[in-house]
Amino acid sequence: MPPKIAEPPTPPFLQNSPKSVIESFYDIIGNAHYLTDKEIDQEIERWVMKQSADVQSEWLKFQEAKLTYQEIAAKEHKAAYESLSSEAKIVDRIITSIATDEKLVALEKFNRIEQVLNSIPKLIRKEIESVMFQIIPSNIKS
Repeated sequence: MPPKIAEPPTPPFLQNSPKSVIESFYDIIGNAHYLTDKEIDQEIERWVMKQSADVQSEWLKFQEAKLTYQEIAAKEHKAAYESLSSEAKIVDRIITSIATDEKLVALEKFNRIEQVLNSIPKLIRKEIESVMFQIIPSNIKS
């Protein structure tokens, strides 16, 4: 199972929400191990539709920011990919294919990616991880 985060950060769209609302959101996320990305998105959308108008409005803003983030991350990933060694490029393609496989549930993705990372030489893993953490844009806020 993926590691549990002791105190997950409050999502931007829930910043001004009561603790009970935030906890109900994390109940969905915490129980999503056996859902595909599409199923997780559907569960969250159903949950959002039951929330206040403020949460729904903030969710829409968050979704717009998420699209911007995804575009930036894709460009940064492409640039970072070009700097990888040939061995690391192979691993990156494998990890990307796992992460984008619409048929796999979240737990399967986590386990398969972890298995790949644990099976490669430490130097290649370090190279891959350094690129993974470089492509998280810090300038995206919702």
